[in-house]
Amino acid sequence: MQNEPIETSSEMNEIKALNSILEVARQAEFGLPSKRPEGVAPLEAEARVLDGKQEPRLLPVQAFKVLQAITDLKDAGASDLEIVRKFVFRSLKAGWPDNADGLADAVLGRTRDYTWSFDRLPPDLASYPGLTRAMTKQLMSKPSYEDFHLARLLRFSADDLRQLIHKASRSPNGDFRRLIPDLLKQGVGFEEWRHVQYACFLREVDDEVEDDLIRLLDSLPMRWRNLRPDFDLIASTPEVRAALVADFVRLTGKSENMRSALLEGILWHGSERIDEFVMTVAAAICDASLDQGSSVLDSLLAHPSSLVRLRAAALRRLGADEPIEPDRPLPTGILDSGRRLAELPERHRASPLTWIGDRHVEMAIESTVQRAAATFTGSYEGHWREDEEPLTVKLLSDVRAALGVVEADIAAVAGRRPGGRRISFSLRDRMVSKHEEGQPGTDPTASFSTDVCLIMTARRDGKVLANRASLIQVKKLKKGADARWKNSFEIVRKQLTDISKNTDASFYMLMGPESAGRAIEIAPARLVAEHLPSRGKTVGLRRELVALASRSLACWITYDVVGLWTGDPRVQVVRKAAGADGRRPYLLVELEVSISSDIVD
Repeated sequence: MQNEPIETSSEMNEIKALNSILEVARQAEFGLPSKRPEGVAPLEAEARVLDGKQEPRLLPVQAFKVLQAITDLKDAGASDLEIVRKFVFRSLKAGWPDNADGLADAVLGRTRDYTWSFDRLPPDLASYPGLTRAMTKQLMSKPSYEDFHLARLLRFSADDLRQLIHKASRSPNGDFRRLIPDLLKQGVGFEEWRHVQYACFLREVDDEVEDDLIRLLDSLPMRWRNLRPDFDLIASTPEVRAALVADFVRLTGKSENMRSALLEGILWHGSERIDEFVMTVAAAICDASLDQGSSVLDSLLAHPSSLVRLRAAALRRLGADEPIEPDRPLPTGILDSGRRLAELPERHRASPLTWIGDRHVEMAIESTVQRAAATFTGSYEGHWREDEEPLTVKLLSDVRAALGVVEADIAAVAGRRPGGRRISFSLRDRMVSKHEEGQPGTDPTASFSTDVCLIMTARRDGKVLANRASLIQVKKLKKGADARWKNSFEIVRKQLTDISKNTDASFYMLMGPESAGRAIEIAPARLVAEHLPSRGKTVGLRRELVALASRSLACWITYDVVGLWTGDPRVQVVRKAAGADGRRPYLLVELEVSISSDIVD
């Protein structure tokens, strides 16, 4: 019974009554004379036949045709109209779910006409995937006012809502965003997921605080939410951030649904400004349920948000021990921190070599900076044409990330190994104008001739132990006309002479590619001066000599700089290095290492 006429018989029955309704409606629509006996109201006879019946089971297209027809019968009695409507809706409910697809198509095709009676249709229609998916597609394209009205009557699945929330996030001030709260409230099931999405995306300043989940999520800056946290998470101490991470893990408890909902919500809505913290919380949630966390990350790789996909992929790679080259550290919890420290060479059990007093920490710094240097040299071939200064900035970014990982690893396991102490690193850099590089230096007869000034500050229990300054001239290995790496670094003699006169703590940082067998090497300026030819404004420092007369960047930072084996302690040198009297390098780097003498319980 799709589009064919309803059959008739010689006596009034349900079929004949329905056909009669359609015929009377046609006559009324076109102004034709009625064939109904005088004194008989429209629908009166038909209503008596259909009263209390639900057969025949009308297909949706027929049912809505009847409903449309009776709206044209202005003279019909209200009770007769309601009897016919009840018959139609009983018929549709009796035909469910066989008529589901047709009913969904009919509602979508005549949205304006049938949303008013939606509550009288089969209850499961509101969550029928064929209807919710089709409405989601319509909302994602060019929705009408009637589409918004119908959408508020449906119960969308989590997959549908992901698509709609993603669209709303890209137009946060439009009508579409105002639709999302109603859709979340209409949903049935997946309560934790809907609760998290509301807290991350929709919370307003005047909304009441409902529970611990809301309070915790209120403390995180979110990408689109209008509510701002009541404190600055970025400026908070590592201890405050660690406490907040622990609260999130505790909140997930034993609920796998809450873990997956919170993981997705934080990865999706957490602000890029706190990306490091977002990844830390997400990793901690995954650590709390390793198997389930892995399966959730797998599902997020197909998420509509590109940021979620990237963050999930980063977490997966981190968990699988695949290399990640972040611009900022991604501490991942006690398990990964302990694993990284346990992988250090066996010689870490020897006595400490520096004032730090902990061979674990010394080896962790050296190993992690070495990985950062390897990352840099591995990509050198694609960047060697850049000036030394931008290359140095990139290298420092990698070193900063490496030191952040060391700090997080040490903090994570400090209380779980004998004699564990807390250590913190602060690495700041500031660029100044290049023309000041040649200004007079600490030696009145010499120019500064310095690319990088490194000031190292050592603290124990908050008290300054030492302030040391080191001057660095950066040189890179270049390719020749034959596209092959040259055999030597180009050294400008006057720069070498000037930087050597300023202080014995003057060095050359020599950059090269992995393919040329070079890491990043550090050589004392005076040693370079002693091994160069005596003539020529620009001379070559051969790679073979560099290999014999230099230290790796990892060893130099760990023992010479952090370990205080080098660096000029004179106040006038430190002040000049910091940029006094206009004598500034291109890059000022301030490294501070602070150690607590108290052993962590």
